Amino acid sequence: MATKPARRAPPKLPASAFATPTLPARRTYPSSITDTHVHLFSASSTVQWPLRTFQPGRNSLNGDHSFATYSQLTAKAIELELKTSQLNGFVYVQAEADHGDEDTDGSLGGWDDAIKEIDEVCKAQLASPSPKLLGLVPWAPVHHGRTAPSLYLDRLLALPSVQSLGGRSLIKSFRYLVEESPKGFFTSEPFIDGLKWCGEEGFAFDLTVDASKRGNEVLEEVMECISKTHLGQAPGQETRFILDHLCKPPIHPMPTTPLSKTDANFITSFFSLSLLPSVTVKLSGLLSVSDPELVKAAFAEFRASRSTRNGEDVPEEPRTPGWRRGSVASVSGAPVAVGAEKDAGAPGGGEEKKGSVLKRRIVSFLEPILEAFGEDRIVIGSDWPMFRPVTIASGGGERDLEEEAQAWAFQFGLYRQALVDLGLDGEGLDRVFAENAKTFYAL
Repeated sequence: MATKPARRAPPKLPASAFATPTLPARRTYPSSITDTHVHLFSASSTVQWPLRTFQPGRNSLNGDHSFATYSQLTAKAIELELKTSQLNGFVYVQAEADHGDEDTDGSLGGWDDAIKEIDEVCKAQLASPSPKLLGLVPWAPVHHGRTAPSLYLDRLLALPSVQSLGGRSLIKSFRYLVEESPKGFFTSEPFIDGLKWCGEEGFAFDLTVDASKRGNEVLEEVMECISKTHLGQAPGQETRFILDHLCKPPIHPMPTTPLSKTDANFITSFFSLSLLPSVTVKLSGLLSVSDPELVKAAFAEFRASRSTRNGEDVPEEPRTPGWRRGSVASVSGAPVAVGAEKDAGAPGGGEEKKGSVLKRRIVSFLEPILEAFGEDRIVIGSDWPMFRPVTIASGGGERDLEEEAQAWAFQFGLYRQALVDLGLDGEGLDRVFAENAKTFYAL
């Protein structure tokens, strides 16, 4: 009778074999940055072209917001907050030089100041080529139909400064502020015709609306406007739209659970807009629609933390197999981001840091927008210097460029941290901070 072979003893494995593996640390900084929303103006500019943004008494916006100042503060800001990043350049967006809305062909002088605005920016770039002006988004009289912007473009292209920087290829998009337009303006026949002209000529359109003031109604009008613009456009000539400042969402002092009807409608409208492949969103300008006292307090925390840490950044936690992007926000419940639990309060039940509160409120809208549009259809912009009133104290005295650089870094750092909390890292951050802008604006 054959004997049974002896049972083999199980292999002895080291305890480390049963430990949860730790994956390589996440890259939580973008490789480079393209700032897609910059305004340049100064007090001297108003002598050459009256500027609607210039408001006597509003000291934080008055003064020098020139090309030279932007160059200095961004160099300091990137060194401070985004140490592994470099600034590729910026897209200039019209600063709302005074213009005559009733002037249909420029013969009344209503276009002169807007043209001088572009001329001044291009001359500044020619005088100092760094940082690089990657593209222009000028004002244009698109509200008069296709003939008016066509005539206006001819005048822009006749500027020697524009010709020296590439001529037509430098102009990437147009903008006409519609934030305070009356109901029905978005779908008016002349405006739609002007928007169709943009696409047929190879230009995009920067659409700036304020949902925090006009509610979901304005997003429904935007949806109808874009749909009418695309109607009848030939393939490849559909007008591309970018929604500046995420349409200024109604960022409240405290998100509700479940979402309020206003917030739910806003998110639903953005999911509808995301179904239009020609629409991209711009993460910018959110500080201006947030609680100003909260923003100032969060910025004060940021400045204090940078001084106490001597510029050294806090290391990110390693990425583990359980890490994932937060689930999509439901229109019936409050969005919850991965990592939000950590921000719910300070250790030991202390008061939550103001920066964490501000980030959480931004994430409550950014999360569903990111889920709707994906990381391939969102770009980022500073909206400099329009964030100054909610970060830097107004008043007289000598300008503190260090403080302004910290404000620029604070905003970009806030957006970066929010995106990291929502699951983006490495290549995803590269897309949002630079590559998507290169695609949309053909930089």
